Amino acid sequence: MIMGSLDVVTTTKLVGWVHSPLIKEALQVQATINNKVIGDSVADLFRLDLADAKIGTGHCGFEIVFQRPIDPLFLPFVETRVVGSTLALPRTGTGGFNEFFSAAYKRYPYVP
Repeated sequence: MIMGSLDVVTTTKLVGWVHSPLIKEALQVQATINNKVIGDSVADLFRLDLADAKIGTGHCGFEIVFQRPIDPLFLPFVETRVVGSTLALPRTGTGGFNEFFSAAYKRYPYVP
């Protein structure tokens, strides 16, 4: 079983956490757009909120800094997966969607 979420999604990075009680080593995660890797990380950062919730030892946070900033119009299409898994981590809140709608409105302010 793998659990986790994306807490922050911007045009330059993702922040989240992932944990599996069945796997002892830190999990590797990748961010993709259309199956193209745009960044990766190891989920081994300590997060007090996860430790307090007794999710592992709390060392299952990650930050993925993208290889280069992405266009805000692509934010809804960013997916994050554990390497070797098909499970996409869910987003908490509206991560990235506010930037997406702001960019879409700026580019396409009128509807004919």
